[in-house]
Amino acid sequence: MSTPYLSFSEITKALSQLCSDGATGTLFVATDANRSAQVKLNRGLILYVSYANKRGEEALDLIPSISAGRYRFQEGSIGGAQMDLPTTASILARFEQAAAATDAADPAGESDAAKATQALGQREREILRSCLAEFVGPIAELVCDDHFDHAADLRSAIDALATEISSDPMAQQFRAMVAKQLG
Repeated sequence: MSTPYLSFSEITKALSQLCSDGATGTLFVATDANRSAQVKLNRGLILYVSYANKRGEEALDLIPSISAGRYRFQEGSIGGAQMDLPTTASILARFEQAAAATDAADPAGESDAAKATQALGQREREILRSCLAEFVGPIAELVCDDHFDHAADLRSAIDALATEISSDPMAQQFRAMVAKQLG
């Protein structure tokens, strides 16, 4: 069962709460536009941000364009991930300002993807999630849910998920793994 899409405002509130709680770990976001974002926290401080293959300030400029998404927070060490960013308070203020503007423009907050129907069987979904996780890690579940909402059939789901893998050889390995497990 896929988790519901949340507005950018709700995702920002969750991030703000994690910062307030002094959390350490990574917030993974999969958007309704099939993009992914990561925000790495250490004791409530934002140390690393990425979105749609952009990092740092470029990512900070793009993240407010998220209309809706799903998120998951994975607690634990973030390793050496750190970059030169504005303060956590200024990042949160920036996101909250963008969220307020978005909420005023779209009070219903519903995306087309949130209304999409499911096209794949449960077994197929589990295999695709498991295989993708081998290549992209814990964000696979969120990415799969987003692509499943748009997939017309199994082939289109596999093709869409393969685009989420950073290299062509690894994408081919993903396709082979899926084919083997589907039989």
